[in-house]
Amino acid sequence: LETLFILRQNTCASKLPDGHTVLHELREIDLYGWEGRDKYDLKSNDAQSYEAWEVGDPYNFVVDGKRPLVELWSRAEQVWDVIRRHHQQQQDFEGIGHGESSVGSDTLLVCHGSLGQALLCTAFGWDETHFRKYEFPNCGLVEISWVPLEERARNWRWHLPELSDVKNVY
Repeated sequence: LETLFILRQNTCASKLPDGHTVLHELREIDLYGWEGRDKYDLKSNDAQSYEAWEVGDPYNFVVDGKRPLVELWSRAEQVWDVIRRHHQQQQDFEGIGHGESSVGSDTLLVCHGSLGQALLCTAFGWDETHFRKYEFPNCGLVEISWVPLEERARNWRWHLPELSDVKNVY
């Protein structure tokens, strides 16, 4: 919510929805025992997992016996399931037929780097081995296009902010 608040205060607030819904799944990657530790400590004491993290190897990146990237991808899939159900319910309520589009059916997801990567990749069915292939720039946005009732997205494009849009964001 902090990021959404900053966006509303400092950027194109008129283009953002008034309300918001918080999904528990829309949280950054869980790093368990790595939380609060600096990279020098991690490189020294957990070199194999740190290397896996840096290169984006989801199966060898293990923290406290868990695979954070695999978990993140699973949560991203859950987010899309919730959003697709929501849009379908909205269309059913409005009496819009399958395959037709609804005005106001856009969804803004506010998140950070690794979750953004997971959301982009899962929208297209790309598994967690695609981590680090589509890194999000600071303040970057991605637009993902879906066709109603299709399981996966059709296309996407970056929207990179102008310096004037983010000059007051810190």
